[in-house]
Amino acid sequence: MSFEMYLQNRLHLQEAETSRVVGANGELLRCVWSNHPDHNLDCRACIPGDVVAMAWQRETEEHGTLEGFFHFTWNDGVWLAYGFRDRRVRGVYCPTHCAERMANRLRPAQPSAREVFRRRCERLA
Repeated sequence: MSFEMYLQNRLHLQEAETSRVVGANGELLRCVWSNHPDHNLDCRACIPGDVVAMAWQRETEEHGTLEGFFHFTWNDGVWLAYGFRDRRVRGVYCPTHCAERMANRLRPAQPSAREVFRRRCERLA
C-alpha cells in the first residue's frame, strides 16, 4: 500500500475529527484550520503524530519550552503545533495555514464595526 493510499484511508477514518491529542503512537494529526464559522472547507492536510511528538520533544530539550506553540519542519514545509507540559501535542497547522495564520497576526488591527460606524457618523455631522 502506498503512503498516499494509507493517508486517504486514515483521513476517511478520521473524517469527523479536526483536532486530536496524540502521542508517539503512529496516529495522524489533521490540520485544525477551518473557514470558521461555516466549517465547510476544513483542511485535509495531516501529519504523523509521532513526527509532531518528536518535534515537541526536540523543542522542549533544545529551547526549554514547557508549553505553547512551536514551529517545526517536515517534508519541506513549516508546521505549527501546540505542546503541553505532559508531552502531549494537540492541534497542528499545515504549512499553508501556518503561513496564513502568521500573516493574519502581522496585519495591523482592523477597526471594529462600531468604530467605522462612529467615524462615518462624525463625517456626516
